[in-house]
This record gives sequence, C-alpha cells and structure tokens, in this order.
Amino acid sequence: MEIPSLNLKGSPIEIKYTENEGRYVVASRDLEAGETILLARSYVSIASDNVKKNVCNHCLQYSPSTLVERCSGCRQVYWCDTYCYLSNRDIHKHYECKYFKNFNKDYLNQQSTATTSATSQSSSSTSSSTSSSQPPLAYKFDDDDWTEIRMLVAILSRFIAIKYLGVGELKAEMPTIQGMTLNFADSTLQDVLSLVENKITESNNKAACKLINLIERYVTLLIKDVHQPQDHTNKKKRQQQQEESQVQLQQPKLNEQQLDEIISMIRPITCKIRCNQFGIWSKKDKCLGVSVTPIASYFNHSCCPNIVDVRGTTLLEFKALHFIPKGSQLCISYLDLDQTTDSRQDYLIYSYYFKCGCKRCNDKGDSIDNWISQFYCQGTKKCSGTYFLEDEERQLHKDILTKSNDNTSATTTATTNQTNKVNLTCSYCWKKRPFKLETLLNPPSNLI
Repeated sequence: MEIPSLNLKGSPIEIKYTENEGRYVVASRDLEAGETILLARSYVSIASDNVKKNVCNHCLQYSPSTLVERCSGCRQVYWCDTYCYLSNRDIHKHYECKYFKNFNKDYLNQQSTATTSATSQSSSSTSSSTSSSQPPLAYKFDDDDWTEIRMLVAILSRFIAIKYLGVGELKAEMPTIQGMTLNFADSTLQDVLSLVENKITESNNKAACKLINLIERYVTLLIKDVHQPQDHTNKKKRQQQQEESQVQLQQPKLNEQQLDEIISMIRPITCKIRCNQFGIWSKKDKCLGVSVTPIASYFNHSCCPNIVDVRGTTLLEFKALHFIPKGSQLCISYLDLDQTTDSRQDYLIYSYYFKCGCKRCNDKGDSIDNWISQFYCQGTKKCSGTYFLEDEERQLHKDILTKSNDNTSATTTATTNQTNKVNLTCSYCWKKRPFKLETLLNPPSNLI
C-alpha cells in the first residue's frame, strides 16, 4: 500500500506503513504537551439531518432558531448569514444540490423502500443487486440514516462532477480566526478515495450490512433518476426536468458505462465513510454533523491515546496530551475511554471491525488504566471528553515545558514540576480542572 503524498503544511508528523499496522502517523520530532500537531480542513462536512435547519451548511455553527438563508433549489441546506451563503452557494450548486432536491420525491422513496427479506438476498455490490426493478419494501430511514446518505451523496456528487462533468474541485475560501489566515492541511477527492475501508458483511455485522444494502439501493435510484430520468411523469414535464438537469450539471447525461462505475462505488465509499468520519459536536454534547477529513484518518486508535482531537466544525485540531518523543506513533481514541476492556473491545469490533491490541488492552495490571483515567472529564455532568492543555495555558508555562523536555535541564526542574499545576480543558464540554505539570512532562516509560 502506498503512503499518500499529503501536504501536511509543516506539521511535525510523518506517515509510515507496515504490513501489520497499515498506514500510521509518527512524531517527526519531540512534541510538547498541548502542542498542535495537525490542523486539518474537512473535505466534506454535513449537518446532521435532525438539526439541518439550525446548522449552517458552510461554517457548521449551530443556531437555536431556524436559519433564514435556505437553498431555493433543494430546500435541504441552510446558511447562518449572507457571508456563509455567498461563500458556499456555488460549491453546493455544482455538487450535491441536484441530488438533495430529489430526496423529497415520493416516487423515488416508494421505489427504494425495502423489506428485510428482499434486501438480505441482495448483499453483493453489483448494480444488478440495486436494480430499480426490485419490488417496493417497507422501510423508513431515520435521522442517522439520512445523515449518512447526505454524506455519501455529497462525496459521490463530487466524484461525478470532477471525473465526468468537468466542474473541477471547488474549495471554500481560507478559514480565518480573528482575521488571521490559518495554516491548515487540506484534502482532495483522491485522498478520500484512497482511504482504507472496512468491508461490512452479514458475518461481521448483519444489521449494518442490511442498512447498507438499503442505502446502496436508494442512492442507486437517486443517481439514475438525476442522470437518466425514467418515464414516471408526462413527456412535457420529463423533458423540462431533463433540461433543468443539464443546465445545472452543464454536461450531457451520463452513459451506461459511467453510471455503472458510479454505482459500483456506492458501497465502498459508504464503508470508507463509516470508519473514517469524525463527529462535529456542540459543547452540550449535541451531534451537529459529520465530516470526512482524510489526513486526520491516518491516526490509529489506542485506548490510551497520546493525542486528542479538539472539537471543532470544518477544521479539526489535534493536540499532544503530554510530552511525546520523536518517532512515537500518534494515536487518538475512537471511543469513550472510561470503559472496561471488554466493553471497549465489543464496541470496536461492532463499530470498527477490529480487535484492539494497544498497551492498555494488553496490560494485566491497573497501572495504565490508573494513569489515563486522570485525563477523563471530571465535570458534574460527566461527558466523554479528554483533558488537554490549551494554547493560552501552554504559553504561561512555555519555559518549563520546553526546558523539561531537554535532558540537560530535566534534573534542575524536577522539584518545580512536582509542585506546579496547570489548568487543563475538557475537549468536549470545555470545563477546566487543575493538573500536575509533572504528569504532562513525564508519562510512564511503558507508554512511550
């Protein structure tokens, strides 16, 4: 497997590959506690279906009231203000708008709805298994299903536009914070397509396989309906729909070979999304949406992670939990760390299709459990976040953090480190707690 050529924008990381571990990320130099090791922009970010009227399609910020700027074409996405609307309108129009518009077509929903028995017989990913000739089935997608469909269609629409319709990759303008342009790593469609997928079958997850069969069939019908409208209405109206479609897509309709290739990619892309997407969360633990950020997907999982992803919207930030020496593998956690080994293993096998073999899972004692538990959120309303050192707090202790990582001065600062405390911040709820500086500077030797 090739190591991707990614523009890491000077991030202190390297991507490596081995047969056993696949692609993974290591520190290219010593990393200080709280140091930002990667700032990455999502390739696609989608609002959760149940809050789409309250979450901006561009900045993914939440508003308690329904947003006023709505797409007049698909009526499925909203923007928080004129700036976000103008920044995102053309991207949405060129990519997913035409497909989102068809979500509300009754005939399509009736054709794609499915019974369990008919779908379970169709577990292959060929176009014949998702043929529109299959009988209607009684199934209704829930909010999570629709969010998954929206993300899948958003990526497929970019593949279609870039490969077949000559639109090219349209990018939103550079994100800024307080007028300062951020130096973030970006991704391309090819980066998304090169992500590793976990094949989901009836043998490893029967329920997920059944749902993916339904989604595959639904999206097949959707793609065909947009690019090869069927004779479901009168001739005049059908001709008008085709003309509108071609004006928006700026190209003739797709041929059968092109459609077959697109349809054959629905299942693999669905599986890539499932094991590589990141949730976008509010401080009150509400899931606002999901994002696909290929560069960030190369961080492997550990039940005793050394980096943390700080909740954001279209930008993901990863910070070092503690001092990390050069060459160490950098890992995040895919789950709530405050669980037993059996509970963590069950979750990872069901959701990500692998058994974790990290040092914590293999530790026969309690030493690693006890150490990582210091980073669990300790708020009155405990969340699943992890404590980390924010930039402002890190700057206050910059001299100690830098000198303590220098072997020549470590002994002179040991006593100071044991008495010094810093305020760490929860990555989810943003509540703070005091923390011994010594813990951040000297993690257990069996972890690094």
